[in-house]
Amino acid sequence: MQCFLGLTFSEQYLHYQKIDIYRQRFDDKYTKSNILQMTLLPPFEITNLEDDFMEALSDDIEGHLDGLTSLEEISFKGIDLTNIRKGNIYLRPELELDFQYCQQSLWETILEFGGDFKNKKRPTIAKDETVTRTFLPIARTQNDFDIQSAAMAANVEFSEAFDLRTKGISLFESTKGQWLQRKELFSFTRENFEFNEIELMKGRIPTLYV
Repeated sequence: MQCFLGLTFSEQYLHYQKIDIYRQRFDDKYTKSNILQMTLLPPFEITNLEDDFMEALSDDIEGHLDGLTSLEEISFKGIDLTNIRKGNIYLRPELELDFQYCQQSLWETILEFGGDFKNKKRPTIAKDETVTRTFLPIARTQNDFDIQSAAMAANVEFSEAFDLRTKGISLFESTKGQWLQRKELFSFTRENFEFNEIELMKGRIPTLYV
């Protein structure tokens, strides 16, 4: 079976909603997974998803990230990477070193349990304290007109720096052409259901530029 590990974000915040609306319009892969997530490692093949394996992943993540309040938000400085020729538009995050070391450790754990990465390139620690191959995809299409429209809209909607509130890290599994959230391995903070930025901003989310 094919799986990957994804960092998920809280739906209660304005920029989550803005990205979700944008993806519904421009991301052809939205129907495969409508959960906004940032893949921490390339997809991998593994024979069985045993409890011991998922527990080892959870222990790995907790050992690196538990209790670090600085990781409860991920910063994005607008559109930092676009690949128009391949029909992809991404946002590049600023990931702290704790995240990078965690990625390396998870890579090793997956290999120990018999996982096989299609992309064999092991994660490296970046000298400038950013991860160069970890991105948040927001538009993927093979239609030239659509990608040009998506690029124009993204330049307006996401040109300014913003933060996304982290929710957790989950294991996703490919099932019948969709990526399904199989198990949440780690939760950053307990959701505060008394606060909902979307409700506070209701009716004030601007229409996407076309």
